[in-house]
Amino acid sequence: TASTEASITAKSVTGSFSAADKVYDGTTDASITDRWLTGAVFGDDVILIGGSASFDNKNVGEDKLVTGSDLQLAGADKDNYELSSVSTTTANISAKALTGGFSAADKVYDGTTAATVADRSLPGVIAGDEVSLEVSNAQFDNKNVDEDKSVTADLGLSGAQAGNYSLSSATASTEASITAKSVTGSFSVADKVYDGTVDASIIDRWLTGAVFGDDVSLSGGTATFASPLAGNAKTVTGAGFFLSGTDAENYALTSVASTTANISPAYRPQGF
Repeated sequence: TASTEASITAKSVTGSFSAADKVYDGTTDASITDRWLTGAVFGDDVILIGGSASFDNKNVGEDKLVTGSDLQLAGADKDNYELSSVSTTTANISAKALTGGFSAADKVYDGTTAATVADRSLPGVIAGDEVSLEVSNAQFDNKNVDEDKSVTADLGLSGAQAGNYSLSSATASTEASITAKSVTGSFSVADKVYDGTVDASIIDRWLTGAVFGDDVSLSGGTATFASPLAGNAKTVTGAGFFLSGTDAENYALTSVASTTANISPAYRPQGF
């Protein structure tokens, strides 16, 4: 027999890994789900362990490049191998879902369902991201006066990082009130001949401040001269007026202006 010496060098192996899809979180961090080796001798106790993985950037996308680092060999036969490289992989980052909300301002009746957005809320945006909630087409459920009325609006996102987020709903609802619109009434009365009373006859009534096209009018009432004596441009005041019409409940009658009329002297034949 004879002996000599020679060397056995480590066998090169390549590593591979898979990474989990994730929801956008503002970081490039990726989670490794599996690891394996290519090139190891069958039956040897050598595996790929450890390491970390990173997406190429933090933004939402499909089949995004993921790179691993600090992966290493382990097992009883690991010293017989050399890790020459670790392949990259791909995974997805999906948009983070947000729930937007808003508040609406109360308003005075104006004959429309239009509502004004008072404030917006968008919880869940990652610190430092530029994302805003856009609220448009805010509308009351109807035009009429009432408290705590439903208001619905369309929602959207804007800002440099808006593409990394999605809205759980494209609409949102809140509540606000519509209060009655103040109107003032006016009336005219007929001139009369002195009859010893302060009674006046109303010949016309009208409103100032009502929304054009609304079915609301000044009704009823009585009128009274300031005194029964004859005279020109005598003050006449009204009482007991009210609003009528299908839209009357959307208004509040704040006042009815006084008017003037004449009381002419009663005819008295000569000798009386």
